[in-house]
Amino acid sequence: MSQTLDILLSEPVTIRVGEQIVSVREISGLQLMAFAEKLSATATEFFRAGTDGSVRLDLSTLPALVRGASSLSTELLTSATGLPPEELGKLPARALLIILDQAIAINFSEEFIGAGKAVAARLQGIVPGLGQATSAASSNSSGTTATA
Repeated sequence: MSQTLDILLSEPVTIRVGEQIVSVREISGLQLMAFAEKLSATATEFFRAGTDGSVRLDLSTLPALVRGASSLSTELLTSATGLPPEELGKLPARALLIILDQAIAINFSEEFIGAGKAVAARLQGIVPGLGQATSAASSNSSGTTATA
């Protein structure tokens, strides 16, 4: 028995910034997977799981986190809008945050998150023990943490 799945593509969001029109769209699956990998690496570098299950930010790494977030934001913005970094740099900060919010909403939609969870659940059925938490330090060597 064959099965057909219909996958609807997100419509681009158009944002007017002054006289400029910026179109925000879904990026390719390979681009998004590469971006998610970098995002995950950045998050694991700066955030730690607390013993109570909370997520903690090492405050001593905050400057490096901001630099890393800026780089990731620029990557997502250029991919989702097609605008070069120089052009994005001319836009007001408030406009960039609104555009970034839309890029995240379109590319990390509930449908995308749900599909990721479905894949993870399927893999857990194939590979015993996959997804089980491992113990990790909840703070860095300086012990400086803050709940995020």
